[in-house]
Amino acid sequence: MEDQDGGTRNPIDWAKKLLTLGVGAIFLTEESIRGFAQDFKLPKEVLSAILENAGKLRSDFIQNFSSELMSKVSGRFDPHLFMGEFFRKNEVTLEIKIKVKETPKQPVD
Repeated sequence: MEDQDGGTRNPIDWAKKLLTLGVGAIFLTEESIRGFAQDFKLPKEVLSAILENAGKLRSDFIQNFSSELMSKVSGRFDPHLFMGEFFRKNEVTLEIKIKVKETPKQPVD
């Protein structure tokens, strides 16, 4: 079954696209989400709501993932102990070069 634009109206294909859009909202770019949403011919208001929710979902996911990762890592890894041992075993040299050059004076008219 095809619609006027040559796209399929198969409910299974639509379900796959919706699942991809929902799960992929975390990882898809805005352009990819727009491309998927165009297949459904959604109104602009719905599309902007989807994009806004995708951005919020992505932000929440990254925040939760990073805090969960840090809690797991910090439970097994003491950064203070590691840095102390690192500096005891290694020689660290820090070089900073700063160059200040006066700009040529502009003639005043």
